Amino acid sequence: MSINDFDFTSWEFSQNPYLFYDTLRAFGSVHFIPKNNTYLVTGYQEIVAVLTDTSVFSSGGNNVFDPILLNCDPPEHAFNRKVFNGKNAPFSLSRVNQLELENKAICDELFNNFGDVESIDLLRDISLPFSSLVILKILGIQTDDLVALRNWSTDAVLTKAIENNDYATEIWELILPKVAQWINETLASPHRTGLAEIVFFEGGRTFEYDEIINFTRVLLLGGNETTPNLIASAFLKLVEHPDVFDAVKCDNSLISSVINETLRLESPTQLIKRITTEEIVIAGVKIPKNATVTLAIGAANRDPEIFENPNEFNIYRSSGKIVSFGFGPHYCLGAHLSKQEAEIVLTELISRYPKVTLPTNFQPVYRHSSHIRGIISMPLVLKQFPTGKLEHYRTIARNEIASKFNEFGHFPTFELYPAIDPNRWIYTIPSPFIHANVCLSLLNAAELDATLMEKAKSYLLSMKEVGDLWRFWELKQAQNNVPIDMDDTAICSHVLEKLGETIHNKSILTMLIKKDGRMLTWLFPSVRLARTNFRVFLRSLVTLQLIKPTLKAGMIAKNDTEISVMANVCLYLGNTNNAQKIARFCIDSWQFKQSTGQFYDNQLIDAFHVARAYANGVVAFEQLKPQINELIAKNYLIYEPISLILAYLTLVHLNVSIELQLKIKRLILESENIEEKITKNYPYFTSKDRNFYAGSSVLSSAWFLEATKDW
Repeated sequence: MSINDFDFTSWEFSQNPYLFYDTLRAFGSVHFIPKNNTYLVTGYQEIVAVLTDTSVFSSGGNNVFDPILLNCDPPEHAFNRKVFNGKNAPFSLSRVNQLELENKAICDELFNNFGDVESIDLLRDISLPFSSLVILKILGIQTDDLVALRNWSTDAVLTKAIENNDYATEIWELILPKVAQWINETLASPHRTGLAEIVFFEGGRTFEYDEIINFTRVLLLGGNETTPNLIASAFLKLVEHPDVFDAVKCDNSLISSVINETLRLESPTQLIKRITTEEIVIAGVKIPKNATVTLAIGAANRDPEIFENPNEFNIYRSSGKIVSFGFGPHYCLGAHLSKQEAEIVLTELISRYPKVTLPTNFQPVYRHSSHIRGIISMPLVLKQFPTGKLEHYRTIARNEIASKFNEFGHFPTFELYPAIDPNRWIYTIPSPFIHANVCLSLLNAAELDATLMEKAKSYLLSMKEVGDLWRFWELKQAQNNVPIDMDDTAICSHVLEKLGETIHNKSILTMLIKKDGRMLTWLFPSVRLARTNFRVFLRSLVTLQLIKPTLKAGMIAKNDTEISVMANVCLYLGNTNNAQKIARFCIDSWQFKQSTGQFYDNQLIDAFHVARAYANGVVAFEQLKPQINELIAKNYLIYEPISLILAYLTLVHLNVSIELQLKIKRLILESENIEEKITKNYPYFTSKDRNFYAGSSVLSSAWFLEATKDW
């Protein structure tokens, strides 16, 4: 990455700013960033120097957000600040210490509300409401309406709000009437505490009403943002370092050190800005007057010149003073309060739930904010799951797979004909599609050993036709002759690529994409096909006569299209423009509560295929997350065990609703006769008339192994 490519408003930066800092550090400690039109300072010593020299690096020119505290320079700033954290002021060290017992009581009450639950979200259920209640109490504001406050503060720190003053103003004005009401009620109270104490501070200045509004905004924002992010990051570090976690459980006094080291490694505030009042040279870089200087706090805390092994989590670290709360005159008012709150929550959480942990598949996703480092959601597992027989169940699944893998090197396909016998599954000719799906789940579960892998791969390669294409059955064996289709081709190709094979068919697949993103299911001879691959065109002409009976019977149509088929193509194509185009058509086509696909009559299967594609880089499917989550949330209690497994895998692939994942996980493990049910055939694929279903007990077992790999 070159400096010209660097952009701290990007999504990539919000997810891992440290990668960017490390890259920039090789070029020095001060850099002009063209895309952000700012001088970015990453060196610790340079940042401390900037924060200390308020005459050259002004806070007053940033914006008009808060001319009292944030956007104010000494000596006026010192005078104003005394009102907030001077001797015995609301944010003074002595007052914060006095509040500790009250804050513990607030935290206790939040925990007491949970009862006998299996999981909570650390941010949604504890950290966010706790920090809101604490700051409101300090300000003397009495309200139960925390949602509006939380929604505003969350949006206010997003890159969109930081970089767009109009948007920041718009979202502030939505909550402003409430804030104004809170202020008026507090100032009218006969008890001169909180805001009233600040406004009527003896020896202080007279504040205009707009000024009161603005510094209240700052205090509410600071009180709602720093602490929850700190708590979540600290808990993540504990889970990532079990030795430290064990030590903390034995000695709660270590939590203070955990918080300090988390502040260093994961500073809740990543960037702050200053404006130069004159031309200045920093680390050999000339910065003109009236230039914006951005200080990378997160980089300073990992400066190798100050901190030994800076990227390591070490709670026993003794050298180096962190700058997470700033440095100099603008050192954060709420620093002591924030650390106190974090210590209270973590101590209470670990004391009440000593076995608390994160779900095994948890991956932190951070808010899209250039300046604030905060995880969006953090579900906690409070209880241990009944996994005592899990390995027994997994052995049963493995045995089912091994016993059914025949001498020809393929996994079996079973067929069901409801009109003949709704309970009888027939062992029939193999399908590359079923076989490939088994392989894919076994690969995801790390269960496909080398010997079996080679045999499985050989079978798929033997079923490949001209142009690296596949159909559901081998043409010469099938009872119903069907054309080459994109579903089978996509899954077989995807699996073979994962197994190290090179496949050349993407031009043929993409040929079937229409302008609106719709993709046809079947490959029929056409002018476009002739132009794309003449050999495949000739082959399709030859086989056309064989598939005419199927066409005539109405089993298929040339214009067939289906979400599941298109999602599987997206899985194969991955993070490409064509895949995203197809995905957008699927999104537009999704009909919630409607489960009438042509060849997949269960909408859960559509959701499963969409989720697999999303996990492989088709980010456009992000838009379907709410609908899919709702689908599963409404129906999971009536799902059979294999449907529960598919639902669980779907949520995992989408990285959503970990709490719902935990509920489904328990239902799976506690299902009656689970040993039998994980080896039952599942009606995975069907016909338009629903007189035919295809599936495999091996596929059911493979899904189970994939779902339970981290349990």
